[in-house]
Amino acid sequence: MSLLNLIRNAFKVARLLATDDSQDLQFATVKTLGTTRQISIIRPYGLMSHAPVDSMVFVANQMGYESNGIGMADDPQNRIHKNMAEGEVALGNYITGDNILFDEDGTTTIKNANSTIVADINGNITATNLNSTIEQAADGAITSTNLNSTVTQQANGDIEASNGLCELTMDDSDGTIVLGNTLGNITIDNHGIIRLNGIYLIANSNTGVVGTFDVDGNVATTGTVKNNGNNIGSIHTHYVPAAPGNSWPPP
Repeated sequence: MSLLNLIRNAFKVARLLATDDSQDLQFATVKTLGTTRQISIIRPYGLMSHAPVDSMVFVANQMGYESNGIGMADDPQNRIHKNMAEGEVALGNYITGDNILFDEDGTTTIKNANSTIVADINGNITATNLNSTIEQAADGAITSTNLNSTVTQQANGDIEASNGLCELTMDDSDGTIVLGNTLGNITIDNHGIIRLNGIYLIANSNTGVVGTFDVDGNVATTGTVKNNGNNIGSIHTHYVPAAPGNSWPPP
């Protein structure tokens, strides 16, 4: 081959017709100057991609001079992502497996050995590691989950927290707080009224205990205890009908 033809054939620009991404080394079918052939694709280390059809391909032919050599290093047998969809691009460390994938539907995934962060095209973000997950929805709601509990902050300001034994809910719209477990729940409304299973415990000045209030144990108070308006206090008497040893009025 003459020197002139050697120079002409050393480098060419071709059009990509198809890509085979199923093997360690990626192969492409290209067309240049009316000729169609298959070539191997080599790219800089750590860069993985599947170029779309009709992409421009820079083709460097062998048998050139060493002083003018052009090299692009890659480690195809250790590529993290294979069988990539058209248009997808990835960056990564082949040794550790850490990588960023920009996939065909607009989702971006960042991954290392212990955790993954996914941002989808709708704005939802999910972060996951071995023990916990954090999700941020497109509307701004954030949910944090680990092995034992879940905390969710809604976009409207409501907060919900739960584990295997109890739950806590804060309603931002009216300021109500509910703390519950398997035995019941305590509710604090925006007027400062506290209820246990719907029964008033601590109320405002106009509201007392309504309904039946059962206590298993002792009740201690430093104030007045009344029954139907009567002070039953710590010392009280009961009227007993006339009987030997009884007198009226009671002492």
